[in-house]
Amino acid sequence: AVLVRALRHPERVAAGAAIPAGLLAYMAYLGLRFGNPLAFSASQRSWHRGWAWPWQSLEAAIVRPLSHVPHFDGPTVHAMSDTLWALLFLVISIPATRALPRAYGCYLWLFWLEILSTPAMLDGAPSPLISVPRFVATAFPLILFLAGTRRRFATFCVAAVPFLIVNTVVFLSGGWVA
Repeated sequence: AVLVRALRHPERVAAGAAIPAGLLAYMAYLGLRFGNPLAFSASQRSWHRGWAWPWQSLEAAIVRPLSHVPHFDGPTVHAMSDTLWALLFLVISIPATRALPRAYGCYLWLFWLEILSTPAMLDGAPSPLISVPRFVATAFPLILFLAGTRRRFATFCVAAVPFLIVNTVVFLSGGWVA
């Protein structure tokens, strides 16, 4: 059945093949230019990113900031904020998966697999899930889900205010908000 559909719509097959073909072409370029086809992945070490199981990332994201209690410095508050953003949107992903089309749900969980499998845990980085608020901006199914009804949208806006305040304080005190 899949083969018959593919023969009926070769343009869809070509569009689907363009994505891995683009990645393979980029890897070939990196291999020729730098001698490492996975240079895009190796460069993540500069940001203390490496590979880990998703549950290891979540554990480190919860344990590392709490290890500094009761001393809350800027990086600790930022790490806690990143972790709370991740947990909030991870929980929201469950009903979003049920409410949205299957393709959006697959995209959403592949997004989380990528985010949680590449934490900033190398060299004792304080925030394993740093930049999660920025990464969530690419998780468009979450945005569609939250904008789906006025009640969900209003609830999310109210819940986001504390995060906005924390990030504003971090930014105004000279910290990096990403």
